[in-house]
Amino acid sequence: MNQNVKKVLAFVVCLTVIATLFAACSKNNVLDGPGMVNKTGDTTEWVITPSIDAEAIEPLVRADFNESTNHYDISFADCFRIKQNGKYGIIDLNGKIVVKPQFDELFAIRGSMDFLGVKISSKGERSQKYIHYGTFKTENAYKKYNSEKYEYYWNTRLTNLVPVKIKGNKIEEVEMKPMVPEVVTGAVKNDGKFVPDGKYGLYANSQNVMGMVYSGAGQFSDGKVAFKSGDKWGYIDSNGRTAIPFRYDAVPGYSAFGGEDTPYESYSGFVTLFKDGKYGILNDEGKEIAQFVYDGATPVVNGQAFVNTDGKWGVILVGEVPVVSETTTADVTEATTSVTEKTTEKTKTERTTEKTTETTDEDEEESTTRKSEYSKGSYHVNGEVNVRRTSNTNSDNVIGSIGEGEKIYVDSVDGVWGHVSYDGYDGWVYLGLCEKD
Repeated sequence: MNQNVKKVLAFVVCLTVIATLFAACSKNNVLDGPGMVNKTGDTTEWVITPSIDAEAIEPLVRADFNESTNHYDISFADCFRIKQNGKYGIIDLNGKIVVKPQFDELFAIRGSMDFLGVKISSKGERSQKYIHYGTFKTENAYKKYNSEKYEYYWNTRLTNLVPVKIKGNKIEEVEMKPMVPEVVTGAVKNDGKFVPDGKYGLYANSQNVMGMVYSGAGQFSDGKVAFKSGDKWGYIDSNGRTAIPFRYDAVPGYSAFGGEDTPYESYSGFVTLFKDGKYGILNDEGKEIAQFVYDGATPVVNGQAFVNTDGKWGVILVGEVPVVSETTTADVTEATTSVTEKTTEKTKTERTTEKTTETTDEDEEESTTRKSEYSKGSYHVNGEVNVRRTSNTNSDNVIGSIGEGEKIYVDSVDGVWGHVSYDGYDGWVYLGLCEKD
């Protein structure tokens, strides 16, 4: 082989190696897989590749009644119910089974961070275990937990609102007023008893904003609620406008309070949907983040969701990279915190988080790093804060602002973001500029 041929071969080999390295770098260590959507500004990647055997992985739904707003705050725990060999346990977002599957029933306790596992004997006898969130230690549970439920009925004959309390088969009227948009269930009163008529609507700003036109409904959460029209589901916002078109199906076996199946509630700026036998994920603006190719999927919690493909479960990271341009100091802090949370803290939990921020404002940096955890409740604003459609700092999602010293009520939390309904605004604020009352 002459020298020229050797040089040509060496050059070809060199180019092949460089191309391989370049391709590897361009992937940025992100594993490709079904449903991965990588467009400008969006990130979706595997955190745990599909490797977990389970019959099902499902959300643990928290539905806590908020006396300040007369509303059920719907949220999802950052651990999930896993079903193996017909029994339920708990798995965390690291893929670790923290409670061995051993229960016939397992659910979140209302008004608590904790869970209840139930075993049913061959004779039908029930035994309960109280499961502590965080430690996941169990102890015998003898208490009968509250099963009361509040609803807003719309008297079809009188066209007026009737708040009711439901306990078992008993329904009684109560004195309540919705403080946030609420689903109303159509009902007529016969012989002193209310009988639902199978129709639903939305009550907001002291009026029925659309009439009783829907045949199914979920729970109002994250600025929107799922309604059923014909045989398809879509989402309506607090003004009665269509936020997500009516083209989806109910999630089989899911309902926040039991009963007829509904889609998942919107949560933390995302909604996991079911269509034509497959699951996908949309963001708050209705943009597809994960394609409809999964055989199973959970809601997005802490920017992550369990998904099933080819019979195995894994975890994907779902999020949007914040864009910062011509922003205020508050927006810069928001963007830095959001990037830190979504790219470096994939294993954070609801109780223990570590956040690292960099900002030119020392006071805001101290406030953000000192407050590593936020919770629902009343706050006052320390400096003017933007209200945003989603819990991130995309430059086009500001819908208003709240002035310094104003009082707000945060009805749900996503990291450093709090969801508020304030002066006609329904959106998210950065809690680093707010002080808990």
